Amino acid sequence: MVINLIIFALSLFFAVASMAQTPVEITALQWAIKNRGEGQRFAIDHYTSGQIKGVVGEDIHLPPHTNSSGQKIAVAILDTGIDANHPDLKTRLAGSGFNFVENNATPTDVHGHGTHVAGLITSVSASAQVLAVKVVQTGPNAPIRPQEVEPGAGTALTENVAKGLEWAIQNNAKVINLSLAWPASIRSKAVDRAMKLAEEKKVIIVSSAGNDSTLANVYPCIYSQVICVGAHGPDGAFTHFSNYGPMVDLLAPGISILSTWPVNKAPATFIGQVGYEFRNGTSMAAPLVAGMVAELLSRGIAPDEARARILLGTRNSKAKSLLTHSLQGTFSTDKNLVVKGAHFGNADLTLALQVAPRALIVPSSKAPLDLIWDGVSPSITSEIQWVNRWVNSGPIKIEIGDESFESGGIPSGGTFTTRISVAVNSKTESLVYLRARVQGEALSIPVQIKRVLSPTRRLIGTSTEEILDLRADSYDSIRSVVAADGAPRLDLLFIKSVGKNLELQLVQGGKRIASADVKGLSSEQ
Repeated sequence: MVINLIIFALSLFFAVASMAQTPVEITALQWAIKNRGEGQRFAIDHYTSGQIKGVVGEDIHLPPHTNSSGQKIAVAILDTGIDANHPDLKTRLAGSGFNFVENNATPTDVHGHGTHVAGLITSVSASAQVLAVKVVQTGPNAPIRPQEVEPGAGTALTENVAKGLEWAIQNNAKVINLSLAWPASIRSKAVDRAMKLAEEKKVIIVSSAGNDSTLANVYPCIYSQVICVGAHGPDGAFTHFSNYGPMVDLLAPGISILSTWPVNKAPATFIGQVGYEFRNGTSMAAPLVAGMVAELLSRGIAPDEARARILLGTRNSKAKSLLTHSLQGTFSTDKNLVVKGAHFGNADLTLALQVAPRALIVPSSKAPLDLIWDGVSPSITSEIQWVNRWVNSGPIKIEIGDESFESGGIPSGGTFTTRISVAVNSKTESLVYLRARVQGEALSIPVQIKRVLSPTRRLIGTSTEEILDLRADSYDSIRSVVAADGAPRLDLLFIKSVGKNLELQLVQGGKRIASADVKGLSSEQ
């Protein structure tokens, strides 16, 4: 009974007829493709709905004609599989695909997520052909919440993703869509290698930013070569669920998105329909951008240029709205609310085709820059590397905080190094963002500070714990050292002179784990 009520309530949120829709009527409901300004209702949870007023033109802005006669572009979808029998998709398959969950050549979609993603890609570009690469069985919920994955629980996922990436590249995929994510705490060397291979083969990877409404970094978006896509609503503003911040490159529609659905699986929200369903999430935003990339490639545009055009051809959002705390189905433009941000703006295919060639200068890494603070120094100085991802630049100016750096020019693919200086004290947050401007374009640089509050104390969450049995005043110096095994720890080396010898104590996790005496060498040497 409860389930029936939930389904009935959700069906009202989308205000669609219970009778079957024709393809023309289906297209009319796809505001992401053509936004006519209609308001969109959506489910916040099983009991609460929201409504957003539409803004004409806040869509992906397709040009009048896509390149149906151009080169066919294979777009691999690493997801739950694809319904190969769907009438809208069966003629758009690049091959039979592969199932890495069950290790066979039948990537059947029993969940629906992958089929929904596939329909969005093919709706954007007439030249896109989809390749099913099944890496998850039941699929993420919509919206996907990658931060709920516990450390260590993502091994099977990352193994499948790594295999899927390599398989897709070997089977001539030119674009890969990853509408899934896992926490930055789960690092996979196998995925690292696959990402490097993709970069070498000029394969463009597009991924969803995740739906935790945080600044949290997630894989695979954190990879510098990945186009990370957040979600905006029909008003052009960030959705209430989309992740945001320096990791996110651009936004695409992600609320009440209608697309294909397995024909043998009943939709939960599009009641009475066959083969179509509404979904919410950055999982829906990413394939819209993947389809845009495929369209550019089909027109003979080189991969590096296509990536640059997608990013530089964005438009600024017209609305800065956030859901009100009362959740009464309206959105607010209250300027006191925190406004989310991304590196670039909202995806726009027409502008991407029209953008004039120019340099695209960005940090070479989207991951936070790690700095280690000794607990005493008033500031930390380090370097940050920038890379030019499109045409040769003329003279450039990069401003970081109060410092300014100039270069006579950075060639395409070239790099430029600047310094950064971060003021630090005991009240400094562990993750800070530096304001920067590159040729007038504003952005932020994430800096992660690993610190020790005092020589004999270590950080444990928001509190500290004494390092037992060692008195700081009995040692000549205490130095932080990088863990040899590459673990994200801050190990300490206690050093003192004993005659002409050195006594060393290695502290790991607040405990002494090793001691050593070095003969004939004092701390002064």
